[in-house]
Order: sequence, then structure tokens, then C-alpha cells
Amino acid sequence: MADTTRLNQLVQTILKNPNPAARLEALLEIRRYDNPRVTDLLRHISQEDRDAKVRDLAGNLYVKKKVAAMQSAGESVMLDFTADLPAPETPQTRAPARSDAWTCSACGGENSGGSVCRFCGWERAAATPADRPQPAETFHPGDDIFVLDIQHAAFVAGRVQRPSTSSGLTCTALFMIPLLVIGLIMIVSTLRDVSIALAINNHGVAVQGKIINKHISSDDSSDTYYVSFEYTYNGIPYAAEQTVNQDVFNRAEYGATVNLLLLPEDPGIARMAGHAETHFSMILATVCWNGIVWTTAIGMFSASRRYRHLMREGQKIRGEIVSIKGHTNSDDDYIITVEYAFRAPDDGTLIIGKQRHTRNDLKRERLPRQGAPVAVIYRNKNHYRML
Repeated sequence: MADTTRLNQLVQTILKNPNPAARLEALLEIRRYDNPRVTDLLRHISQEDRDAKVRDLAGNLYVKKKVAAMQSAGESVMLDFTADLPAPETPQTRAPARSDAWTCSACGGENSGGSVCRFCGWERAAATPADRPQPAETFHPGDDIFVLDIQHAAFVAGRVQRPSTSSGLTCTALFMIPLLVIGLIMIVSTLRDVSIALAINNHGVAVQGKIINKHISSDDSSDTYYVSFEYTYNGIPYAAEQTVNQDVFNRAEYGATVNLLLLPEDPGIARMAGHAETHFSMILATVCWNGIVWTTAIGMFSASRRYRHLMREGQKIRGEIVSIKGHTNSDDDYIITVEYAFRAPDDGTLIIGKQRHTRNDLKRERLPRQGAPVAVIYRNKNHYRML
């Protein structure tokens, strides 16, 4: 009764759930039911589902069901995988059984010897029983596992005992260091200028000076206007410069008398009275710069730390490819995107993940098919990664 209830739940999910990921997960689970209703459903979904990945998976599972049914009836079949749906089955004479038996990962057909599947033509090198994923299945050296990140190939193949803990963020982290230093300099400079402005406004001493120069500093985005002046305090001559707005700059004349406020504890610091510098733009720039840079740096540090924990504490288990595709981006890098499925080793929950990685070495290579085995490093249900 429980199996029937669960089967009905899966059927409803596949037919009505709007989330393609949920339908994919339900398909991966319902394939284990030996029920004619399942075969009919797979054929229907392979034709009618609105999501291409769901249609492809359903079509693949339908082919496997048909092959399994014909094998149990003592028949064999040649299937054309270039069609959207399985080709009509043609009875063939069963080849003599040999001791060198293997199961094709593409169609599930049982073969005796040879290097090519007699049902679908898939090469034996990729043939592993991916149709029956086991919870927390471990690996043995020599397993033919598709590796997304090539730095983990030796670990997946069993040639080394520990996976690489390099997260690929080292170069980026080195690039962030000068940006962080610039941010700190901006903070110190902004605090200094603001404190000077507050000190002059609160207890500055009034003196008279004379304008001696003015100039404009230009960059790609704006112009900055400067006025220089000289003055005397306690018999000692001083000169200073400050930024002003364009209107004050235009009205400033060489040799004109100007009223100033200076710091008595540091007479070399003075500002034009009534035209104190505004630091709003500097404060805004400092806050924006440091907000972006420090948020990025903290996020990178957290991601790198989380990655190292996963690689040191996670366990290697087996999964399989649900879908895989590759494309070349604007930088001419070949990006592979994989959706993969595996069962959590703690309670057997089916988990579907998605991951992408640059693999320029596979630009002209044939990508593995659905059901091909992959390696997953697993720490908990919220922390895992395909290797």
C-alpha cells in the first residue's frame, strides 16, 4: 500500500509540479518501480513535457525500461539514439553468453564481451552500472568517473589520499590586497580631513591672507578646483591650498585679500572663511569603495574556508549525471554545466545539484551521457560538491 501511495505521489509530481528540478528528481525515483504504468508515463513525458531536460531524461529512462522488458522476455533489440523517441524494437537472435559480461550505462543492456554495446553502440569504456545508484557508494582506483575539476582527477582515481584544498581563489585574493590597502588609506584620509574641518569650525583663529594661485585638476569624470593663499601668524609666514567649488574658483583673483580660519595648534592648516571644504563626496566614495571591497574580501575568505572544510571533512560518494552541456563564452573559455544526482549517505535522500567549471581541454571532446558516474564530496545536505 505504501509503495502504491508513493507511486501515485511521484506520478502527480511528474505531471503537475511546475518545477523542472522536482520533476527530474521524481523521474529518477520512479524509474525503480516495475509497473507498466511507469513505462507509459515515461513515454508520455518524453513527448509532452515542456522542459527539454525532463523530456531527455524521460526518453532515456523509457529506452531502458523497454530494453529491460525485452531482455526479460528473452529478446534483444537495436535502438537508434539519434531519434527523439526509441525506435521500433526488432527481435534479434541472442548472442551466446560469455563470461566477460558488462552492463551498458547508456541503455542498461547486458553485454557479453566486446568493446561496444550491441544494443545502442555505446563504448564499453563509459559503461558502468549508473542505473542503480547506491547510498554512500565508495570508489575504487580505476573507476571510470567523469571529473569536472581536473585538479581532483588524481584523488578520484585513487592515486592520492586527499583532495586538493586549493579553491582557486589564491590569485584573486592577492589581487584584493592592494584594493584593501587603498580602502584603508581612503578611510584614514577621510577621517583626517573631516576632523580638521570640525576643528577649524569649532575653534579656528581668524586671520587675513592673500590669494597667490589657483588651478584645475581634471580626470575622466570631473574637474577639481584649487585655490592657494599665503598668510602670517605670530610673525611667521605660511602658505596653504584648499579645494573650492567652481563659483568660488571663478571669483578668486590673484593678490585679492581673503579671510581665513586656521588651527592655532597647527598654523600651517588654514581654510577660507565661509568656504569650508565639503567632504560629502569623499565620505560617499570611501564608504562605497570599502563596502564593496571588504564585502567581496570577506565573502571570498568565507567561501575559501568553507571549501577547505568540505575537502578535509567530506566523504567521497558516487553520483550520476542528470544533464550536461558545454558552451564557449566571450573569452573563448569552454564552460561545462552539469546537473548531477546522488543519495545522501546519512538517510538516502536523493539530492540534485548543479555545477559549472571551465574545461578548455574538452572543447572538441565528446561529453559523457546521462547516467555517467561522477564523484561527489559530501559533508551534509547543504554542503557538497561535484569533483
